[in-house]
Order: sequence, then structure tokens, then C-alpha cells
Amino acid sequence: MRKLARYLKPYIFSLFAMVLLLFGQSMCELSLPSLMSSVIDEGIGRGNLSYVATTGGQMLAIALCAVAFALINTFLSARFSASVSRDLRYDVFKKVTGFSHADFDKFTTASLITRTTNDIQQVQMLLVIIPRMVVYAPINATGGTGLTVIIK
Repeated sequence: MRKLARYLKPYIFSLFAMVLLLFGQSMCELSLPSLMSSVIDEGIGRGNLSYVATTGGQMLAIALCAVAFALINTFLSARFSASVSRDLRYDVFKKVTGFSHADFDKFTTASLITRTTNDIQQVQMLLVIIPRMVVYAPINATGGTGLTVIIK
């Protein structure tokens, strides 16, 4: 765990920003169903077309905010995972260049290249997927459950 923390520590600001962006995206997405409900109840049910247009504009603005949050988060996530992978590759390269001839007899060059490339690529993919699974899913689940209880 300490070794992983060593690679993540320089990018703690990016991690924090990604969590905030995921929270913002989730809140935007969770607010849309209640607005749609009010459009149906207040606007269409009562024939108030100006309310429908106003609330529809609000919904469009919220959806655009959610898209902006998602795009920025995707950019930061890709940059974060690529940076950590770069650092890992650098350290692996330094370690491999220090191998003796006996070590190279145990592992072929092709085997070392394939193993390190695939392993680090898997770590990179994990760093992209985990924030969405660990942060976004619980926020959506908690927020959705909370809104279900709050809204009749």
C-alpha cells in the first residue's frame, strides 16, 4: 500500500478534483427526474407552457453542466492514469537496467517487455475505472435512495 501511495501522492489534487467533478455530475443527473416530474405536474397538467419552457431550459442547462463535468473528469482521469503509468514505467526501466547477466538469463528481453507493458497497462485501466466505481456509484446510489425517500 505504501508503494502505491508513493505513486498517487503527487497527483492528490487531481484525485480530489475528480471526486468533486463526479459528485457534481451525479448531483446534476439526479436533479433531472424531479424537474421532469414538475414539468409534467405543473406545466403539462395545468397547461402552463411558459413553465414547461422555463423548466426545460433549466434541465438543458443542468444536462450541459453534467456533460461538462463528465468531460473534464474524463480528461483528468486519463491524464492521472497516464502520469502514474509513466512513473511506474520509469521505475521499472531503472530496475531492469540494473539487472545482471544472470538475471537476463532467467528472463528474456521479450518476456520483460511484454510483462511490464501488460501489467502497467492493466494498472492504468484500473486507475481509470476505480474512481468511477468507488466514488460515482455510491454517490448515485445514496443520492437516488435519498431522493426516493424525500420525494413522496
